[in-house]
Amino acid sequence: MSPLIAAAVLLAAPEPPPDVKPSMHDALVAVLELQPYLARPDLFRAPENQAQLQGAMATLATVRHGFLQPRGTMTSTGAMATLFARQVELASAELAAKNDEAARLRLGGVTQLCLNCHLRRQAKTDFFTAARLVDRLAVTDLERARLYAATRQLDPAFALWRKALVTPPQSEVEAFEQTEALRLALTVAVRGKDDPSLAIALLEPQLNRKELPGFVRRTTLQWLMAAHAWSRERFNLAGATSEQLMAKAHELVGKTPALTLAARDDVHLVELSRASAALDEALRLSPDGPHRAEALYLLGVTSATVDPPVAWQLEWVYLEACIRENAPAPIARQCLERLKERTWLAYQPGRSPAAVYGALAELSGLLR
Repeated sequence: MSPLIAAAVLLAAPEPPPDVKPSMHDALVAVLELQPYLARPDLFRAPENQAQLQGAMATLATVRHGFLQPRGTMTSTGAMATLFARQVELASAELAAKNDEAARLRLGGVTQLCLNCHLRRQAKTDFFTAARLVDRLAVTDLERARLYAATRQLDPAFALWRKALVTPPQSEVEAFEQTEALRLALTVAVRGKDDPSLAIALLEPQLNRKELPGFVRRTTLQWLMAAHAWSRERFNLAGATSEQLMAKAHELVGKTPALTLAARDDVHLVELSRASAALDEALRLSPDGPHRAEALYLLGVTSATVDPPVAWQLEWVYLEACIRENAPAPIARQCLERLKERTWLAYQPGRSPAAVYGALAELSGLLR
C-alpha cells in the first residue's frame, strides 16, 4: 500500500474524538506517510517521491505544540511551539540542496521526538485512527515495531522486537540497526510500560549474541544489572504522589554521574529513563506544583541520555522553560549553565549557529 493511499485511508476514516487536536491528527498522518521513505534512503532521494515528501513536511511545519505555553513567556527560538516547524524547514532546505541523508536523519529525529513526548501521556486518543495504518506500511520489522510504539500499540511492538532482536544480522548495518532498536525497546519498556520484567526479557538474550560488538554486550550487561535492581524495588509509577515521584527521580539521578557529567551516559540508561518517566508523571500530576522548576531542570539533565542526539532541542525546551519561569533565582542559573555546557557539546567549539548564540545571550540577559 503506497504512503499516499495510506494517508487517504486515514483521512477517510471516522473523525477522531473531539479531544484530538486536528493539527496533531494531521501531523501523525504526515509522520506515517514519511515512514517508508525514512526507512529506505533510495526511496527518500528518488525524484518521483519529492512531491510527496514536501507535502508531508509542509503539514508537519504547521504543527504548534502547546507544551509549556500556558505559563506565558516561552517565546524564543527554543520553544516547543516552533520546534517541529524549525526542524522540518531545515530538512526541507537540506532536501532542496540535495543533502538527502541529512534531511532523512533530521526527519527521523522528528519522528523519534513524537515517540519520546507522547509515550507517557495518559490520553491516548491522539493516535485514534492512525494506529490502524502501521501494519499496512511497507517497512522492516524494526521500523514497524517503532511505529507500533509511536502509536501506543506496545504489545505488538514488543512481539516484533523480541523476534527481530535475536535474528542474526546479515551485515554491519543490520547489527547497528538492531543495537539502536534494542536501546529504543528498552526505553519503551521503562517509560511506556514501567515494567522491569519486560526489560529483563529483552536484555537477557542479547548477552549470548556473539555477532554483536563487544561494547554492546558490555553495555547490555550494565542495563541488565540495573533492570534486576529495579525489579527488587517494587516501586510503581502508578499510584505514586508527585512528591514520591520527585524523590524517586532524585534517587535515580543520584546513582549516576549525570548531574556533573554533561555528556551522554548510555551505561546508566535504565536509571535515567526511569527518572525521566517519574519526572514526566510528577509534572502531569502537579504541573504547577512547588517541584516544577526542579523537575524541568532534571528533565533537561536526563534528556541528554534518554533522548536521541538528533532530538536534543527537547532538552533545550526543558532548560529554557526553567530559566524563563524562574529568573533570576539560583535554579534558573543552574539551568542556564547546563544549557551552555550541552550547547558546547552539541556543536563543535566555535561552530554553533549564530541563532544559538543569540538565544543563549537572550536567556543570559534574563539573569542579570
